[in-house]
Amino acid sequence: MLKEGLRLCLSNGFSAASVRNITRAAGAPLGSFANHFASKEAFGIEILALYRETWRNRFHANLLNEAIAPREAFVQFFDVLRKDQERLEYKAGCLLSHYSLEVCSMSDEFRASLIEAHKERSAGFAAGLRRAVAAGDASPDIDCDEMGAFLDEALQGAIMKVRVERNPAPFDRFRKHVFSSILQGSI
Repeated sequence: MLKEGLRLCLSNGFSAASVRNITRAAGAPLGSFANHFASKEAFGIEILALYRETWRNRFHANLLNEAIAPREAFVQFFDVLRKDQERLEYKAGCLLSHYSLEVCSMSDEFRASLIEAHKERSAGFAAGLRRAVAAGDASPDIDCDEMGAFLDEALQGAIMKVRVERNPAPFDRFRKHVFSSILQGSI
């Protein structure tokens, strides 16, 4: 149910992903939802945990992978994100974007989970930037933590706009400016 719930939330948003649609997509009886989750909100928090794990894996496979030069790691990381958008025909967004718009008025627990997810993604970018600075691929003058937060925020906006326009131009523009302004050189 979590995997199908994540897919539905990425495509339709949290509010539009009904319990009925989630269980139907998962091939589970409707009543089984209540056996596994205390509420739809608890389910949403677990989906967020699954999504965070996906991002952690992406960071470790690319930006934090010591076997890949830092600049190339960013290239590969952004290639993976762009291919994801392509595969989903630019119709799926970022769960953090969806949740930021939809659930911030829900419980403090839900908001706290979302805040932690953003902090974690910002920290992943900051760690990748620290590697880039150490390798001479980025200016030693940048504040990696601040720039990591900026990358999280800018990426979120680019992905939202990709979904609206249904083409990769906003993401490509984001990527171009990351390489020309933050990392040394263009792509």
